Amino acid sequence: MATGRLTINPELYDAVLFDMDGVITRTAEIHADAWKQLFDEYLDKKKNPASYRPFDLKDDYVKHVDGKPRNKGVQSFITSRNIDIPYGSVNDAPDKETICGLGNRKNQLFSQLLEKEGVKVYESTIELIQQLKKNGFMTAVVSSSKNCHRIIKAANIESLFDTRVDGVISETLGLTGKPEPDIFLEAAKRLDCDAAKCVVVEDALSGVEAGRKGGFGMVIGVNRGDQAKLLKEKGAHLVVNDLCKIRAGRLFKTLPHAVKSYGRIMDKIGGKEIVIFLNYESILSHIDPLPEEGLFYQNIAKILTSLARQFTVFILSRKRPEHVKSRVKIDNIYYAGCDGSAGTPNNATTKDASRNEKSYESPFSFAPKAGTAPSMPNRESVDALINSLQ
Repeated sequence: MATGRLTINPELYDAVLFDMDGVITRTAEIHADAWKQLFDEYLDKKKNPASYRPFDLKDDYVKHVDGKPRNKGVQSFITSRNIDIPYGSVNDAPDKETICGLGNRKNQLFSQLLEKEGVKVYESTIELIQQLKKNGFMTAVVSSSKNCHRIIKAANIESLFDTRVDGVISETLGLTGKPEPDIFLEAAKRLDCDAAKCVVVEDALSGVEAGRKGGFGMVIGVNRGDQAKLLKEKGAHLVVNDLCKIRAGRLFKTLPHAVKSYGRIMDKIGGKEIVIFLNYESILSHIDPLPEEGLFYQNIAKILTSLARQFTVFILSRKRPEHVKSRVKIDNIYYAGCDGSAGTPNNATTKDASRNEKSYESPFSFAPKAGTAPSMPNRESVDALINSLQ
């Protein structure tokens, strides 16, 4: 379980997609009560009620209905009790013995309970969303519920979201429900944002699984019950008990000077192995505009040589490692391509070869952001770095 406060950084992500029930609003309990009332009433009407187990608010809720579209939840639970009934049509009456009829009855029960109890929100979630908006993030509410729009309006939080994808929209577009990622991908599409630049926040196992399947940059599991381990197993990168553990903003307002902080950095690292990754395209290849005259300024070559003597150094590139290796020509440096390929140093020893067998594959994308260019190192900073390494 995560401890302390973790930061969603606008330099890494552009949007955050929130599930509604159990994450934004305290309506998950109302849903659970409506499901139990529905299925227990239905099972009691069967000819041999003793042969059917009642709906369990913990196990059955999580396994069969949590986070799923309503009729998909009905189908899952009914099948678990070895009951076979027709699917029916979406307009079936709530008292009709079909999947859709039972689904409509559940919605009827939910509406009655909601009218009686009202809509309550998780204040920590609302505070996080407000922080996100102040820091320039786009936000979306993503829910399997067909009552989503009604609920966020009743809670007076509709204005906090840039877009909404719910059960009504999913049905109209023919989207597959959780654990498939369709509704989250649709939300990202509406925000004009790549999935890798989006954070998904979910409390349901099916929702966490959907976030991971969709290739989203981060999936945060909110453990409202006792399922932290299951949330991790389904693909959550991070699990918290409450979103008060998350904040929005840059990690540092002003980064400390790396050279001036060298001693402090080494003290904190202690005896641990240090691995340094350098981006060829956005850093190294830009420091010499004339490749035919040699890749590096003399002082840059000194820095790399010194770093490679003291630490494990990787140069990461979009190009094949062999190509970059032929340009750099410095011993004891490892190379990795964005396709997962890797190369050993020119002077690889037995130890080097065994290290390479560990397959240091790069999970990163190395292209610099559009419209940005890396800054040239000035002589003062280069000389200072050389002195600190000697």
